[in-house]
Amino acid sequence: INDYILLAIMIAVPFFLSIFSILIEQVENAFITLIGGESQRATTLSILNMGNNAMEIVFLLFSSLILKVNSLVLLASISALFLIFMIFSISLKKLEL
Repeated sequence: INDYILLAIMIAVPFFLSIFSILIEQVENAFITLIGGESQRATTLSILNMGNNAMEIVFLLFSSLILKVNSLVLLASISALFLIFMIFSISLKKLEL
């Protein structure tokens, strides 16, 4: 049963990360508009995308180690990740981005 739970977590985490990615894209576009970089939007988004690629590498490393970790530690870390997403979402609502 633990293997199925871990498999479900491995499927759910990328879904929630994609939601977080959409929020980050909104922040990136708002940031570019804020600094007045509309003429260099593609270049700026390309630079910001490099950071996204680094996060994908970290996620792939995390996914490869997921079966070696105790399930309690895994669930605690995912809970912490959701807490960070929640705080980030609330701060976006306060900034009205």
